[in-house]
Amino acid sequence: MQFIKQKLLLAIVVTVALIGGSAFAVLQQSSTKNLPTFYYYQLKPNGNPYVESDYTVRLETPPMPCGGSSDVCWIKAEDNGNEEPEITAPLEAEIDEALTVNFEDSENVKLRN
Repeated sequence: MQFIKQKLLLAIVVTVALIGGSAFAVLQQSSTKNLPTFYYYQLKPNGNPYVESDYTVRLETPPMPCGGSSDVCWIKAEDNGNEEPEITAPLEAEIDEALTVNFEDSENVKLRN
């Protein structure tokens, strides 16, 4: 009888430890979720500023100013998972406004000089 009580107690302790460990792992995983990370992407020569694949690889710091015509130099955006910018509707509107309305840089869009 004593042997059965010890086995039962051991089973309870192991179960509690597993549940506690699982809860800790879930808590740790949820507390370390990545916040959005923004990168800088330079538009390729003759690239379409609205096409994600028309940008160069991502950079963590703003690129040097670009020369050339009044077109997009670089944008600041989240990565789409393919090391390309994720061009969201708000970013697309910001690109459009910079190119057609204000003709000047915005927070996430740098025009060529």
